[in-house]
Amino acid sequence: MSSIWSTISVFSLLALPACDAGIFEQPYKQTPQLTQVQVTIVWTDAAEIRKRCASNQAYACATIATQASPYSTIYAIRPRSFTHAPLVEALGHELLHSLGAMHE
Repeated sequence: MSSIWSTISVFSLLALPACDAGIFEQPYKQTPQLTQVQVTIVWTDAAEIRKRCASNQAYACATIATQASPYSTIYAIRPRSFTHAPLVEALGHELLHSLGAMHE
């Protein structure tokens, strides 16, 4: 029984680098268009994120800045550390949206 769990654990750990390697990469539909944006980050919870952005996103969402209004707000769950990958990645993802990047 313990060998089955060890195999599952090792397989799970081996699968993790695949995410970082770009296998699950989400290509741009539109690249970032703006070069300078004033961003405000609001630490909140998943329920507030869904309410603020009318989205099912669990970690973060952003309002989109424009040339006419170069201001964006990112609503996000605060990462526990620098290495709390899903939440740190969500911040970067939403920053790209703040700069005008879009995806499918």
